[in-house]
Order: sequence, then structure tokens, then C-alpha cells
Amino acid sequence: MGTSVPAMVDFCVDWDNRCAHFRFSGQGKRCMIQDSESAYGCASTCYKTTWREIPYNWRMASEEDPATEIVSSAFVAMMKTAGN
Repeated sequence: MGTSVPAMVDFCVDWDNRCAHFRFSGQGKRCMIQDSESAYGCASTCYKTTWREIPYNWRMASEEDPATEIVSSAFVAMMKTAGN
């Protein structure tokens, strides 16, 4: 999934496992994990999170379950639309 971040061509978040992967044009995939989460000023549904980059550890494309990848990408797209 593309993003509005210059040169970022892929971004996917696995909220349940608190990790994400991203890729910039001309680079391999990179990973992040969530370091912390805390309530942030508004209703109980608002959170501030911090993330840090870790060595890439996601499955290779040939090992991925296409059904899972589609659901994951659709969820990120839905969240991006709702967050605008």
C-alpha cells in the first residue's frame, strides 16, 4: 500500500502483534515494534504510542497467506481513511 510519505511505497501495521513493516523506494522492507502505549488526553480510545526499528523478521512473500495479507491491507486502508 502506498503512502503520502515521500518515497515510502509500502506500509503495513499488525496492531494485534504491535509490529509494522515499511519500505522506501529502492530499499528492502524494514520492521518496527511498538515500545509503549499510553492514554492520551481525550476519550479512552485515544493512545500515544512509540515505535522503534528492529531487524527485518517478517515472512517472505512466498510464505505469506494471501488471504491474511488482503485483510491486513484492507484494514490499514480503512484506518487511513477513517483517520483523515
